[in-house]
Amino acid sequence: NRALLKESFPVFLSELLVTPTISILLYWLSQYDFQEVSVFSVAMQWFAIVLFIPGVLANLFLSKFSRQNNINTNVYFKSAFLNFSLGASVGCVLISFLYFVLPMYGEIYVNNVYTFIIIILSGIFSSLSVAAGQYLVAKDKQYLCFIFNFLWALIVLSGSYFLLRVLNSVIGIAIAYLIAYLIHATLQNLYIYVYGRLEHD
Repeated sequence: NRALLKESFPVFLSELLVTPTISILLYWLSQYDFQEVSVFSVAMQWFAIVLFIPGVLANLFLSKFSRQNNINTNVYFKSAFLNFSLGASVGCVLISFLYFVLPMYGEIYVNNVYTFIIIILSGIFSSLSVAAGQYLVAKDKQYLCFIFNFLWALIVLSGSYFLLRVLNSVIGIAIAYLIAYLIHATLQNLYIYVYGRLEHD
């Protein structure tokens, strides 16, 4: 079905950006310290834990948004705040666990505790924009998901390329991740706020 392909292709492209971006980061990191590749890989598992509950809720939000002919931005921002609150709660618990769990992984992980904290913070800010993607899909603006994700990938790669050379450590990638998700969440929510105001004027 051509209409279905047209609607789903931008979302497919958006998701497709993630894997090659992370693969490039892992390759760059392996050129500095191969042990830190494992640090980044484990940190990304903690990142995924932060987003687990917000990700489940996001699917419910998509169903909710899709049933509304005229989505009220107040409803969206309440949903986004709920996701952010849950992500922040899980993230804070995980950060408190780090000091007990990382010694079980090994010394290199303990030495990179700040990398884990920054990656978890990135997950918290990412939870702020999870509902944004569902809102844009419900508004039939899937192409914007691709544009925002492309900007995310560009910021992550360019930031990591620069910071790796400055810091010579996985923490450079972690900082680039945090910056990218801060910008990603800010731009998406700012767009939705402005779009919602214009739509209801």
